[in-house]
Amino acid sequence: MKWYKHDANANCDAKLKRVRLKYGMEGYGLYWYCLELIAQNVEKHNLSFELEHDAEIISADVGIHYELVQEMMTYMVDLDLFEDTDGIITCLKLAARSDEYTQKLLRNNPIIPIVSRQSPDKVPPNRTEQKRLEKHNGREATAGFDEFWTVYPRKRKKKTALDIWRRKKPDASVLIADVRARLAGDKQWIKGFVPDPTTYLNGERWNDDMGDATSAPKTTDDYALEFGITRRSDESDERFQVRVRDVMLVREGRT
Repeated sequence: MKWYKHDANANCDAKLKRVRLKYGMEGYGLYWYCLELIAQNVEKHNLSFELEHDAEIISADVGIHYELVQEMMTYMVDLDLFEDTDGIITCLKLAARSDEYTQKLLRNNPIIPIVSRQSPDKVPPNRTEQKRLEKHNGREATAGFDEFWTVYPRKRKKKTALDIWRRKKPDASVLIADVRARLAGDKQWIKGFVPDPTTYLNGERWNDDMGDATSAPKTTDDYALEFGITRRSDESDERFQVRVRDVMLVREGRT
């Protein structure tokens, strides 16, 4: 697609006003940038209107942290500015604003799932039921997370942890029992060396043998992760180890 129609009063759209109110011009700019990314990939053999770039790539392009990119995209999906189907972001409404060549391709390809040229602000009658099912599935995907978060001792990166929880759909009762057991019997956890919840969930640490978890030697990087220490770009291994060791000694009250 070489171009698409852009209304001169698009800034007056109520949904885009909400985006600007919540995220300022960063959010507004991200919306139009994503539309451009979608449009530039629309061609004869690709009429999916799919956003092929992930949050990390977009983050690198626009200079916004990828977690904020994810948050803004989720908000715009909730506003129906984009669609999200099993993690695939699309903007089917863009078809109604495509150039003449793309319009012709769409007319000649009846299998493309495009809402039939209605106003982008109008929702098909079955959208209400679809949204109800999406909310129901969303509640199922996050079931038990709040209880897990309550018992987990390290409260960091909750949104990212929730995203991982949705993806993995773990058994909350198993995780809660494992966390309580480690708090009572894992030497590293008792000493305060508890991984971030994102690390725990991503690595499926509840499947680790607790005996190995308590006896396995920890590396400098392990301690750095626990203490939230980041290696500087110009820092040598020796200096990094000394800095981590100093923090560890302070934590243990040995300085």
